[in-house]
Amino acid sequence: MNESERERGESLWCCVQDFFFHCCPVSLITIIGQEGGGIHKRIGWISYRLSCELNFSPGLIMGAVKSRSYGTYRIHHNNDLDDNATESWPDGADVEEQTTMAKPSIRVCKSEDEISRFLGFIVEKKANEAIRKSQRFKIGVSGGSLPDFLAKTLPSIATDWSKWLVFFCDERLVPFTDPESTYHVYNEKLMGQIPLQDEQIVRINPNLSAAAAASDYAGKIAQHFPNEELPRFDMLLLGMGPDGHTCSLFPEHKLLQEQGLWVASLTDSPKPPPSRITLTLPVLNNCSSAVFVCTGSGKAEAVKDVLENAKSRLPSALVRPHSGELHWVLDQSAAEKLSKT
Repeated sequence: MNESERERGESLWCCVQDFFFHCCPVSLITIIGQEGGGIHKRIGWISYRLSCELNFSPGLIMGAVKSRSYGTYRIHHNNDLDDNATESWPDGADVEEQTTMAKPSIRVCKSEDEISRFLGFIVEKKANEAIRKSQRFKIGVSGGSLPDFLAKTLPSIATDWSKWLVFFCDERLVPFTDPESTYHVYNEKLMGQIPLQDEQIVRINPNLSAAAAASDYAGKIAQHFPNEELPRFDMLLLGMGPDGHTCSLFPEHKLLQEQGLWVASLTDSPKPPPSRITLTLPVLNNCSSAVFVCTGSGKAEAVKDVLENAKSRLPSALVRPHSGELHWVLDQSAAEKLSKT
């Protein structure tokens, strides 16, 4: 193999990693691809690199890409990983276009450990992609169960932590010592386990009024997205409540109509505490990758409405990045009412 061929192989492997970024790098059994777009010209190189990296027959990937339908595929995991996990992509998606589609990829996991491992994989992948591209990884995090999942997995990922910037998708207007503070939860559960410096964590000023805190936080975000009409986060990690809310965007609340602000405030949250700040829908929908994590049967109705009701007006259903990726990571209880899992 000459140097030019090696370079082509490396380039193609990067493409394959992008294509399969949401798949755990373990025993890949079947992938259904779509014919066209020059895929057949590249499949030999793809098969070669995948067979080297993942230790399975090149014939599997070659046969799979020759399929004319691009729909649901199954990943079987090794050993302790669940071999009932599934992911779905929309029918008719073109291979080169799928990373810009706003339709959701859905992954159903059997255990909380599997959710944590998957989150670690996808965060590591997107972080390292962003760092290679722009020397920065800008991620927004949320509260709920996410800090626990991330605390289990982020300390073990391989990344250049010095390139990270961590933002908060929403925050409660309480002191940082208050357990209701999302920053407090992350500081207690995660920050001591990963080598982030204080200046890499972009926090609100909890001593301001809600409106002033929102304006102040928008200014802090703008420092890291200079001359941008909207910030484009590399990744936003989101949760959903049983009522379908995400961040601090609640059903039928006026903030769902907000189009001009990056960060909005509210003092009438239906969930305590009442005073909060939140990223707005235009910002959420401008991100490169949005990942929802939902667990528990109490959210099953909302999950079904968001993912299967095309007319859903729940806040979480309104998060559909217009030039990015959308992923839903569910446990079996949260997915129990879906028609297809």
